[in-house]
Amino acid sequence: MRFQSIRKVFIAVFFVFAVLSFTLASLRTLQTKPQDDINNKYTTIGNISLTVTNFGTIGKGYCGTQPSGMFPKNSGIENFWLGGLWVGGVKSGQIRVTTGAIDVSNPSKQEGFEFFNAPGSIITEKSSLITSPYYAPDAVSHQDFICEFYDTTTAGVQNHNPLGIKVMLESYTYDLNFANFFVILDYKIVNIGYNGDNSPIDSLYVGMWKDLV
Repeated sequence: MRFQSIRKVFIAVFFVFAVLSFTLASLRTLQTKPQDDINNKYTTIGNISLTVTNFGTIGKGYCGTQPSGMFPKNSGIENFWLGGLWVGGVKSGQIRVTTGAIDVSNPSKQEGFEFFNAPGSIITEKSSLITSPYYAPDAVSHQDFICEFYDTTTAGVQNHNPLGIKVMLESYTYDLNFANFFVILDYKIVNIGYNGDNSPIDSLYVGMWKDLV
């Protein structure tokens, strides 16, 4: 009986220790992860449901209740798992490349995910449809998503040498029979400098990495 009591106490202590360790690990993850990431916005106008984020990626990264890159809309057919903007060039004589996403089993803010948003950053939604709750006279399409992000954060990211750029993204979708099967992604890239280095970026290359389903 005494042995069983000791065993029960030991199991209870081990369980508490395991839970505490998990909790502390989760807190550390939360402390290093920006709190203004928005990845719950996806296009609902037109025939494509595409997730757009304010940290350089598109797609959800996994298939859940929220569409990642679903076409046709509401079909349950995912065509797009994850994608991200890549920008490379020569700055101060060095080749530098900033990647928005890479091939991983689970998207995270670790190596290869090198765009971050500013504190308090949001994704603004606008619509040119008068009947939409997001109606705005200056909207471009039936559903605009507007956000911006930067490559100048290095904390928690391995092997990242920033170009010093700000990216302004606007996505456009339309609910028209001849224009409901695509999403326009309009990227504007600004050289804002990094650590006092405001030199121009030479031989600029821009691409979109994507993992299709």
